[in-house]
Amino acid sequence: MEVILVRHGKAHEVIPGERDHDRSLTDKGWKQSRAVGKLLKKMDLIPDLVFTSPRVRALETAEGVVTASGAEGEPVVQDWLDFDLRPANVVAELGALPDEITRVVLVGHEPTFSGMVSWLLGAETGYCEVKKAALVHFSMAPPTRHGVVLKMLVPPKVLI
Repeated sequence: MEVILVRHGKAHEVIPGERDHDRSLTDKGWKQSRAVGKLLKKMDLIPDLVFTSPRVRALETAEGVVTASGAEGEPVVQDWLDFDLRPANVVAELGALPDEITRVVLVGHEPTFSGMVSWLLGAETGYCEVKKAALVHFSMAPPTRHGVVLKMLVPPKVLI
């Protein structure tokens, strides 16, 4: 299975009295999300399924990726992609998908995505920072992390 992690694009700052959960993408964040989708389409990496955190900025990023990549269907909101993401749980969820799902995009947040990348690669020390609108592409065989291959890490500056 191919798993592509996409950190949400640039979002508006927190406004006093509003929830962090409700922060939406800025114009730059929308451009970033569409740039990720265009890259996936150009590289023939159109996802079978896009999962997203329930936070507005992640959902909007997922929508931009789906639209620009030409993927079918709508992003699917998953609570396991929110701030309390546990890498082992994510891999178990992916392992439960039907065999015909071969490429999945996961849209989420920091610092959990950096932690997931480090965990997938078996890092005991060190840290991989996933910038806003970055893309990290893995090949793996869930429900285990054995045989994980990092195929590509694309920083946002390359996209736009």
